[in-house]
Amino acid sequence: MVLGCCGETWVVRLSVLPGALFTIADRLEALAVTLSVPGLNRCLADLQDNWSGPSASAAVVALRSLIARVTDVRVLKAADGRLIVALGDPVTSPCVATYIPGAGTTVASSGDELSRAAALRAAAGPDTCVIMWLDYEAPSLLQAVSSRHAVAGAAALRSFQESLVSNHDGPIRQLTVIGHSYGAVVAGIAERDGTLLCDDIVALGSPSLGVRWASELRDPTQVWVSTAANDPIRLVPGQLRGATSFASAPFGHGGYFHPDNPALATLAGLVSAQCPRVP
Repeated sequence: MVLGCCGETWVVRLSVLPGALFTIADRLEALAVTLSVPGLNRCLADLQDNWSGPSASAAVVALRSLIARVTDVRVLKAADGRLIVALGDPVTSPCVATYIPGAGTTVASSGDELSRAAALRAAAGPDTCVIMWLDYEAPSLLQAVSSRHAVAGAAALRSFQESLVSNHDGPIRQLTVIGHSYGAVVAGIAERDGTLLCDDIVALGSPSLGVRWASELRDPTQVWVSTAANDPIRLVPGQLRGATSFASAPFGHGGYFHPDNPALATLAGLVSAQCPRVP
């Protein structure tokens, strides 16, 4: 089944069952509370009537209606334990940021990650599309000592960034990839082992991007890092060196998107092309 989410140039194939749609709708409902989107709860109620149907076709039609009504929320992929949600239009927005969650993230637990993406979109402004990208199998905390999952996700991330550029309506003014924790390893390896289409790579609370020095990836002024003083990730050996660092308040490993954290303001300026190249 084909669903056109963002106009004729962005067509996404969905292979979903009602159970998966329940998860999507649940996350969107939580997001609706955060963003106070008019009409979303009514549309979710219409969708709920189709969850128990004999097939997913009616539910997909309702989901399409939901996406059409809520223009700032687009489900780009929802299948096989993967979820990509765009806040804003990835085809027309002048600035686009891809946010990659870290270890332990699943579709079922992605509500917090959607809230983080929403916080960044709210801070960056309506000209910036922020995409929560969970198109890889995030490892468990114990598995995160290995780069195996990051290597597997890196190819998918490169392909996704290429699709953003090829489907965009004209040049993208600022294209950013943000990785939190293990998500930064995915981003770093994507660049290390190929060409990751973006202007800047940002690592939040991550010891590494798959390399020891930022210059092994690209110009260090295009590689940004922030690690809170009380983030336990600091105890992990092999910290990245030579990147452009920016401050974070002591909100711990998961607090980089907290509204009172200066790290969020820096992120917002960066993804919206308002941040000085060297802070």
